[in-house]
Amino acid sequence: MIRKLSLVAGCALLFAFAAVACGGDDDNGGGDGQPTPAETFPTDVTPFATPLIEGNNVVSEAKGYSATFPDGWKPRINFIQTVDGSVDAYFEPQNPTLKVQASIALTCAVVQPTDEQKRIELMKTTTARLGLNENILVADNVPLAGRNVTALSYVNVSQQNPNQPRLAKTDYLFSTDKCDYTLTTTTAEGDEAKYKPQFDAFLASFKLLP
Repeated sequence: MIRKLSLVAGCALLFAFAAVACGGDDDNGGGDGQPTPAETFPTDVTPFATPLIEGNNVVSEAKGYSATFPDGWKPRINFIQTVDGSVDAYFEPQNPTLKVQASIALTCAVVQPTDEQKRIELMKTTTARLGLNENILVADNVPLAGRNVTALSYVNVSQQNPNQPRLAKTDYLFSTDKCDYTLTTTTAEGDEAKYKPQFDAFLASFKLLP
């Protein structure tokens, strides 16, 4: 079964996560006195059950996946929610020397069924049209969880704060009968090689549940 990510629901989740990508591990929010993401969205959100987490292994029956996140990283389950979906995020430990707190995020959006390729093309177009995304690269047939998916790699820049570090991001796009998924890795531009082992290990461990 193939599903489509609506522009409004999917972009609301992705934009919200991008806004906190530089400090989302702080229990008080983004670390700058701003409200936590949960306080900025309506309360009638899609309910997702809490997954089973043992050590650094996570199994989410509700969102249909399992994975192993890097040692020492902090899971933030249902970190961001809207009426149509939810984000599970995994953050590296905070450190005052970090330019950007690296993260892995899985967005699960539940919407009207349609053709998966149309969803991917929509996401490609949306990413390309946003002025805050640069150096966009598209890779098709990337192996992930036993299937071939589309990966969008790009640099995200802040239009509001020119001093904010530039973010190197990759979105892996795929769909099942549970969710339209966007799996996103984020770090500071120039730090991609530093975090590649952690990102690759997470991707290798990522499985879709029956």
